[in-house]
Amino acid sequence: MMKCISLFFLLSIYLVSCGQKKTVDTTASVAALSNKVIPLVNHLDNQDSCLMALRYLDSATEINKDCFSCYQNKLMFLYALQQFDKAIVAINECIRLQPQAHDLYLTAGVLYEKTGDSSKAAQYFQQSLLLLKPVLDSMNTDHPDYELLMTNQALNQLLLGDSTAGNQLLQAVADRQQAPEQKASVLSFANRSKKELVDKLTKMR
Repeated sequence: MMKCISLFFLLSIYLVSCGQKKTVDTTASVAALSNKVIPLVNHLDNQDSCLMALRYLDSATEINKDCFSCYQNKLMFLYALQQFDKAIVAINECIRLQPQAHDLYLTAGVLYEKTGDSSKAAQYFQQSLLLLKPVLDSMNTDHPDYELLMTNQALNQLLLGDSTAGNQLLQAVADRQQAPEQKASVLSFANRSKKELVDKLTKMR
């Protein structure tokens, strides 16, 4: 079944303690800070909770600049605060640490487009497609992530201005859905302008 698509589902955001190969004390310190963030996830609609979480995560990345999950979790709280300029910094740190992750480039492209840098956004959408193609080509169509990745491909195409290919792919994903609400969710991204797509993907739910 297709997930409801927003910026959160363009990539897999999750809360875990960092397990980087640092000293035991450093790993424990970062883990302790990351764990403080976990209960705050239930309060993404509260500005003070988001700011508190970001303070913990900033402290964690000062200790360990290679903590991927810390930057990923920063992205979640910055998104909740609609601080897209700062979210771009966080997503680029994620890309630095996982440069082959196609979903990160799609998310970064959406954030750049949201902040008005269409030229930079296009570079990220193109890179996302470049990395995504071999993944989809080698993936079984019954894989649980297949439809989500097909949707990501369609979104990249639409955001690059290839409306024909993007809308056709969305229709193909929709045709695979059995539940009418899931079909409607997929097609809600079809036949929209770039601005409408970006606004929809970055809208608070």
